[in-house]
Amino acid sequence: MKEFYYNILVSKEDLADRKEDIDNICKLLKAGKKLVLYAPRRYGKSSIAKNILPDEIKKKNFVALYFDFMGVQSIDDVCVRLSYGISQGLSHYLPSKNFFEGLKKVLKNMAFSIEPDTLTGEISFTIATKEGRPPALLTLLKSMVQIAETYPCLLLFDEFQDVHFSKDILGQMRSELQKLKNTPMVFLGSKRQLLSQIFQSNHSAFFQFADEYVLKPIPIEEWEPFFDERVKPKKIKLTHDALVELVRLSLDVPNTICEIGSYIQGHFENQKIDQKDLFILVKELLESKAEGFQYQIQQLTESERKVLTALAVNGWTKEIQSKKFQNQTDMSLSGIKKVISKLYRLGIIEEENLSYRVSNPLLGLFLQTHRR
Repeated sequence: MKEFYYNILVSKEDLADRKEDIDNICKLLKAGKKLVLYAPRRYGKSSIAKNILPDEIKKKNFVALYFDFMGVQSIDDVCVRLSYGISQGLSHYLPSKNFFEGLKKVLKNMAFSIEPDTLTGEISFTIATKEGRPPALLTLLKSMVQIAETYPCLLLFDEFQDVHFSKDILGQMRSELQKLKNTPMVFLGSKRQLLSQIFQSNHSAFFQFADEYVLKPIPIEEWEPFFDERVKPKKIKLTHDALVELVRLSLDVPNTICEIGSYIQGHFENQKIDQKDLFILVKELLESKAEGFQYQIQQLTESERKVLTALAVNGWTKEIQSKKFQNQTDMSLSGIKKVISKLYRLGIIEEENLSYRVSNPLLGLFLQTHRR
């Protein structure tokens, strides 16, 4: 029986329908294009980038390098992520028979150590200086270029907007990456404002370096067969209206839709679920997560809780400057903007076309039902 997976990277068969998107992206990458792949968090970007795209465009002697920049705050952080991505990518893709020779070919002027796993027999290696630190940024970038010039390569940069804090880092990266004219690259991001600053501002090193591709919400027509395939073995029937409501409550976020689906699959059997039943089971799910949600909320200031609760009540909210929103929060416009900016940086809220919502729709539903 197929299951609903959430909060983890999933394979192609466990990803809710993205066939058209994957086909379009692969066509562009096979032509050597450089893409900015945007979608809010929990839309499946990382699963597509790490688990699907490399297999879809793989060719002989192919190497895919995946770098996760979420939360980087310094040049040292960036170097650590680059070192890890290079070592993981080469460990996975270079043939073990000629592994050492392959490393010497692409990691010139860099120290590395090889450690075979006595249990699995797999070879892993670490890139580091003698002092145990990652090599300098420019050294890592030049090695990345060397890899891409030596092998057919796909470069994947996840949560790339988190590098926006340093013009110097972006400048060095652009200087090296622009040498790879025909190497496909994907820059993934969940914060569109910051991505726009990097790729659409003429003051940025990456101005017009890549074309934007946006993952849109999955239509209800695609969710129906996905759900049926997973709940039918337990003789569960989710009515069309209930599924529409489930998607609405989840604000179209695939991860949340699958989390509710998993709850249904794990707690029900031989049952038809309509809208009324759905509201009851979602309430049960929220109560099971109440302690964790309460802890998250307690970490916020009173002003932050007020703004977050107002966003939860309104859903997607564009008019944060309106009198209605100021009355809901009992705050001034300048105070609201400061809080919105902080919550956005922390990833607690999402932004799309200057509209805002709570990042985790279940937390939003909890705030709706437990507001004072």
